[in-house]
Amino acid sequence: MKAVKVEWLDIASGTIHWTDFDDLEFGPLECESVGWLVKETDEYIAIAQNYNKENDLIADTMTFPKSVVVKMTELK
Repeated sequence: MKAVKVEWLDIASGTIHWTDFDDLEFGPLECESVGWLVKETDEYIAIAQNYNKENDLIADTMTFPKSVVVKMTELK
């Protein structure tokens, strides 16, 4: 398996109290996640944040729809 960094866009929530409309800032949050590339298809990228090499086991998986992925970089 190869280690990768996935840069992706997440949904952002705006307010927890009454706010003037003109004071709001809109837009998704830019996020980064690092892990072992488990699977990549035309629709999604799946990574595991933990990998037990001795027993070939994975844990803490994340699946990203390709529509939110900005960039994936292989880590050396």
